[in-house]
Amino acid sequence: MSRSHASMWRWVQRLGPALGSIGADPREVHRIFVDETMVNLGGTPAWIWVAFEPDLHAMLDFHVARAGIR
Repeated sequence: MSRSHASMWRWVQRLGPALGSIGADPREVHRIFVDETMVNLGGTPAWIWVAFEPDLHAMLDFHVARAGIR
């Protein structure tokens, strides 16, 4: 899969509301699932990480990092 940075940004903007608001009241968070996937951003491999609270249906945070950048 090949995606540009702008395409990824639009994807995150569209998907974000479907997952719920980013963040949650820390007192209500009981479980956190973290998942990652590798995508291709303009020919450069990148990882997308998402932290999700399943009971609240809330995305707690996400991070996009190009592979190989330290």
